[in-house]
Amino acid sequence: MVGLTHRGSTRERNEDALLLGGRISQTDVGTPTRVVLPEAGGLVAVADGLGGRPAGDRASRAALLALSRWPLAELDGTRTTAQLTEQFTAALTEAGSAVRADSWGCEERRGMATTVAGLAFTTDGQAITFNVGDSRCYRSTRTGMEQVSTDDARSRTVLTQVIGGTAAPTGDVDAHLTAMPAEPGTRFLVCTDGLHGAVPDEVLAAVLRADRTLEQVVERLQLLALQLGTTDDLTLAVAEVVGER
Repeated sequence: MVGLTHRGSTRERNEDALLLGGRISQTDVGTPTRVVLPEAGGLVAVADGLGGRPAGDRASRAALLALSRWPLAELDGTRTTAQLTEQFTAALTEAGSAVRADSWGCEERRGMATTVAGLAFTTDGQAITFNVGDSRCYRSTRTGMEQVSTDDARSRTVLTQVIGGTAAPTGDVDAHLTAMPAEPGTRFLVCTDGLHGAVPDEVLAAVLRADRTLEQVVERLQLLALQLGTTDDLTLAVAEVVGER
C-alpha cells in the first residue's frame, strides 16, 4: 500500500488527511509513503475536511484518529456483510461523535465536517470498502476499473451526508460498505475529490492498469491532478493484492 496527501496548488492549508499503517498524515507536499498491510485488520482511509465550513483540517484529522482506534483486528473473516456493515457504521458514527466533540465550546469550529473513504482486508480473503460523502474507492482488475463506493452528493458542491456537521446530532451515519474477493493482482484506489474531480475515470483506470510500481502510480496520479488544474487538496492511496494469480 502506498499513499500520499497534498495541499493542492491554491490552498493555504491541507484540509485532507490520510490514515495509513496506523499513522495519520496531513502534509502540504505529497510524498509517497509505503506500508505493508497485514493479511487482515490493516486499514487505509482518506478524509476530506469540508472547505466551505470552519476547521476542515481538524475535522478530517479527528475522524481518522477515531477510526485508527477502532478494533479492526476483529475483522477475522467470520462476520457476515450485515455484521461488517454494522461494525463499520459504528466506527464511522464514533468518528462523527469525535468530530463534534472537537467542536464543542468553540464557535469557530461549529459545524465542522469531513468525508471519509477507506479499505480493509479480512483473513478469509475479502476486501471491505466503505465511505461517507464523496470520497471514493475504486477496484481495478484485468477486466477494467469500477467505482465500488457510493457518492453522497447531489452535485460536486452539494453533499447529502458527511461525518460531523450539524445535521445529525447523534453522529449516526448511513455508511456505504462493499465486500468483495481480494484477488491477487487486483489494485484498489482510495481517494478524495481533489483527485477524482480532476482526473477522468478512464485516465485513472489507465494509470492503475499500467505496469508501474505503486509509488510510480501514486506519483503519476498526483502529477496528473495538479497538471489538470485541481484547486482542491488531494489524497490517495493504492493497494495491490499480492499472491499467485
